[in-house]
Parts: sequence; C-alpha cells; structure tokens
Amino acid sequence: MKIIDTHCDALWKIQLSNRSLDYQSSDELHTNIERLKKGNVYVQFYAIFIEPEVLVEDKWRDALDQIEIFEREVIAKNSEMVHITKWEQLNELKQGQIGAVLTLEGADAFGMI
Repeated sequence: MKIIDTHCDALWKIQLSNRSLDYQSSDELHTNIERLKKGNVYVQFYAIFIEPEVLVEDKWRDALDQIEIFEREVIAKNSEMVHITKWEQLNELKQGQIGAVLTLEGADAFGMI
C-alpha cells in the first residue's frame, strides 16, 4: 500500500523552534524521517503555514524561511527524500525513497488582508 500524507506542519514547527528541532528524529514533530520510514510513507506533503498574527509585511519573509527549511532540513540532509515538483515524478520513486511535496496553506504568505 502506498501511503500519502497530504499535510504536516513540520516546517512551521521547525521555524518556531528557531531551527532547534531535528527533522531526523525530533519527538516534537509529528512527521520526521524516522516516522516516515517506520510508517512506510510513500509521499509527504509539507505545508507552508503563516500564523494570522504575523504582521503583513513579515508574511512573505516567513514563507521564504519555511521554503529554506524544506530545502535544507528535509531535502538536503536526507538522501531518501525526493522533492516532487511534477506528478509524473511519483511513478519514478525508487524503493526506499520518499516523495516530498511543498504546499502553501492559505494565501497569507502573499501578505494580503
């Protein structure tokens, strides 16, 4: 069975922790590499989430920061993670690889009220 989890807040939680949470094994994250492997997850979606309380002028910066966390903490540090940018790539995943899809929750990142 191919398990696809269509939402997690790992990027936001790592951002809130000032990057002190370790994506490989932190128990404070519902989704981490250990849990993805243990659960045989095929694809994980990573939400960019901006809290409503964030000032409008800071929302875009916060979104870019979460994109950087995705690239550095999820993709670059974990060889089994494959950044999925096209649906066709799902069929190309090899045994032991996990697809990683970056998503945007809401439109707050655009800084609109």
